[in-house]
Amino acid sequence: MITTDDLDNLRHMLGVSQRNRRGYRNYFVAGSDDVASMERLRAAGFAVKNDRYALSADPCYHATIEGAKAVGLRL
Repeated sequence: MITTDDLDNLRHMLGVSQRNRRGYRNYFVAGSDDVASMERLRAAGFAVKNDRYALSADPCYHATIEGAKAVGLRL
């Protein structure tokens, strides 16, 4: 089940805020506390895991079109 915190993480992943309603990025490098949230988003079809992204040892996730729509972005 997706939580409010998960949706907040999805907004953060996309760079969506009150100041920037259109978003400006699409990635989230998940530290240990956020991996469970990202995996819930992935299970719901709102995010995908990118195993090729090597910015750090932490896993990286990207929002799907469905995820972007879930936080109100129009594509």
